[in-house]
Amino acid sequence: MFLSITLTLLFVLAMQVSATRFQDCGSKSQVTAVDFVGCSDSDSVCIVDRETIQNISIKFTSEDESKSVGVVVYGQILDFFLPFEVEQPDGCESGISCPVTDGANYSYHGSVDMRELFPQASAIIEWYLKDDVYDNIVCVQIFCKIK
Repeated sequence: MFLSITLTLLFVLAMQVSATRFQDCGSKSQVTAVDFVGCSDSDSVCIVDRETIQNISIKFTSEDESKSVGVVVYGQILDFFLPFEVEQPDGCESGISCPVTDGANYSYHGSVDMRELFPQASAIIEWYLKDDVYDNIVCVQIFCKIK
């Protein structure tokens, strides 16, 4: 009986994880919410149109201290890591009150230009918020299909 319940719980957990659109990829802080605008929570893969501006909101509780916050975005497309152009590479100008202090809550708002030159393919977008020494305050992966 115990084995049956355990297997059922593991199956349900695996189904929830496989449906998760966002994954943490090495954050020093606790990510509490991610909203990649245009994608619903039920989507396992986010459909993104080329030639659009894609907006994101990331809420987190800092477990780091930093005077500045840099924003870096890459897309893994067809086994290549391509830099994405962020509209504002300074996180302190994107909703984060700097300096960042340990234990405080923050809400970052940013956007990225989905260029026409990106191929129509599956992609993993990695969104980084970097501290003074270029460590990850936040790293979030978003699973997408560029069309």
